Amino acid sequence: MEILWLVGGFVLLVSESFLPSFEVFFFGVGALLTGILTWLVPGIAGSAAIQVALWLGSSVLTLGVLRKKFSGIFRGKMIESEDEKEIDAGLTAEVTKPIAPETPGRIKMHGTTWEARSYDDTFEVGERALILKKEGMVYYVSKETEL
Repeated sequence: MEILWLVGGFVLLVSESFLPSFEVFFFGVGALLTGILTWLVPGIAGSAAIQVALWLGSSVLTLGVLRKKFSGIFRGKMIESEDEKEIDAGLTAEVTKPIAPETPGRIKMHGTTWEARSYDDTFEVGERALILKKEGMVYYVSKETEL
């Protein structure tokens, strides 16, 4: 029976790399611990109920104790280059929801709408806004200036 726990634990650990959350890893660790203890302690091998309780207990314990410590290690970081921040700088977009310095609005850009913020200017629906930069999913805009 311990081989099933060990294989199952390995499968859960590997499947974590295909899932967006970080919980399955700890159930895999719990299964591995259960497999090892089932192999080492003779009394556990004969009781499926004890094995399941051991698996659930060790999984929840490792999840509660180690998740915060490991999540920073196993989660990737979003890296945004300077080129991405300025790729749309200088282009204009149509305002689809009013924008004010303290109130974000929306602009239409690249066939969809995006959150937009302005440092100093106020925009009404239908006006054109000059793109200054993009940070994450937010565009920063200003009034167009005529030369």
